Amino acid sequence: MQALPFIAVALSAIGTVTAVAGAAQAGDAQQAAEQYNAQVDAVKAQEAQNQAASQAAIDQQTTRRNIGQISAAYGAGGVDASGTPLSVMMDQTTQGEMQRQLDLYRGNTNSMSDLQQATLDTASGAAAASAGAIKAGSTLMTGAGSTANSLNTLMATPNAGSNMFTTGQVGSLT
Repeated sequence: MQALPFIAVALSAIGTVTAVAGAAQAGDAQQAAEQYNAQVDAVKAQEAQNQAASQAAIDQQTTRRNIGQISAAYGAGGVDASGTPLSVMMDQTTQGEMQRQLDLYRGNTNSMSDLQQATLDTASGAAAASAGAIKAGSTLMTGAGSTANSLNTLMATPNAGSNMFTTGQVGSLT
């Protein structure tokens, strides 16, 4: 049974190494997840811009069609396109352009929001990697200190392991 204290010290050291690897791996995994999130946010930002541009083009076509219909209706009714009818068409043009600009603005705002989230995700991933490395280092130092203290206590105990080597019980638990 005199080998048991040495086995405990060895298991403590192995546990420390395992905890260090786990802490580092957890930080790396979190960083990878945040990097993926950042990439998804960047894609969403581009999609927001594309969708806004498409909607703006649709609105522009709708405005042109509406102006054409108004103009055709005035022409069919024999109305001169000057004065109030011209003001109506100009107002339709202005309203259409305002809607187009609003679509583009919303797209840019959504895109900026997604890009800012991507930046935050990247920073969070870097922080997670750093935290994992710090946790791994802290775990290593704590575990090494604990293992060294246990070994020191074991070695300071009179006859802690002397019979183990002289009786041939190394590696045996009986």
